[in-house]
Amino acid sequence: MIKTQKILISHIAQQREGNIESDMDGEKVMLNLENGKYYNLGGTGGVIWDLMKEPISISK
Repeated sequence: MIKTQKILISHIAQQREGNIESDMDGEKVMLNLENGKYYNLGGTGGVIWDLMKEPISISK
């Protein structure tokens, strides 16, 4: 079952440890070391992921 949460304007977003990422043909892909699954974040998702290297407020 997928757990969902609402993202509120007061939340802070930040990358989580335990992921290996790489760029492939302009898209970001990620391997989650905990569950062994690969994820393709795409171009836009990759930009968002990079912005989350440091904690960032959702309200920005």
